Amino acid sequence: MYSEIELFEIPALTPPLTKNPAKMIYNIFDNFYQYLVYRGKMKKNLPAVDVVCICGIKEFFANVLCKMAPKNVCLIALRLANQRLEQTTDYKKRPILSFLLNLKNRIFGYSPMEYKFRLQGGLDPLTKNFVRYPYHRTISITDYDIGRENSFFCLPPPFVALKKAYKPDDETPAVLLAGDKSPFYEGWTSEDEKTYERVFDFLRENFPQYKLYFKPKMGRTDHKKYNLAGFKILSSEVSLEEVCLRKNIKKVISIRSTSSKVGAYFGIPSYMLYPLFQIPESFKQEIEDEHYDMQSVVRVSKFEDLMSQPNLFIKKYNLSDLASMYWEAIIAG
Repeated sequence: MYSEIELFEIPALTPPLTKNPAKMIYNIFDNFYQYLVYRGKMKKNLPAVDVVCICGIKEFFANVLCKMAPKNVCLIALRLANQRLEQTTDYKKRPILSFLLNLKNRIFGYSPMEYKFRLQGGLDPLTKNFVRYPYHRTISITDYDIGRENSFFCLPPPFVALKKAYKPDDETPAVLLAGDKSPFYEGWTSEDEKTYERVFDFLRENFPQYKLYFKPKMGRTDHKKYNLAGFKILSSEVSLEEVCLRKNIKKVISIRSTSSKVGAYFGIPSYMLYPLFQIPESFKQEIEDEHYDMQSVVRVSKFEDLMSQPNLFIKKYNLSDLASMYWEAIIAG
């Protein structure tokens, strides 16, 4: 057994955006300075570390760690998304973000990112994947196709066992509706707005004995425009994981937020509402690419689907089962 676990705080991936040019320049240089400090800390601390788990999608953080890590350090990607999201060839136009990420990868990283340029309304530098894959092993948290292929592990979420160790501070059954960006997509119509309002009505009508929670997305949800009578508004600063552990949540619902995926990680019936709306097909495919690793999340095509119970076979795993599976992936290899 390992005697010590150390957490490393990682700086923000990109600087805060602002319309003030002077402030934006300051934010860029400050962000680069934070990564210089971070790189120094990694160079100092990593020689004493045997295993490093990097949480999240394949991104820049691992790149910095890989460059600083001694050869004997095992780098493991512990991701909450699967490969399909990374293999997409339909890129969004994010010139500033792409430029900054690629520049930082060139300066700080183990491997540069692939450059993608496309003339479409102007020069558009795009990022894709690492030229050299930096991880020794990859763990993808999923609810299907459990198993191993070479250094790639598909494992059930460990959080379902964690939830069993906590007793809710409120035993009243509850439904949580997680807010999304307002408006949800470019082209959001008045009909979409009415459909979303009906979601609140449906929950009030069909779950009268439940507590109803609404959790806005920080800085992105305009919850004041909705009729939230009967709902308790949760702070956007409280993590959903904390809510799932501390409350007796029976359903987690969102339009397409990863909140639905997090709910499923805890073995809670979870739902995505996006099929109810007039979303472009390309956007629907993007949502599926982001969430396909959690097939138990119900895609709601009619309101009655919110009453269904998904197949949450991951609840069968106990702490001992999961500890054994993650030990093999992280330590034994």
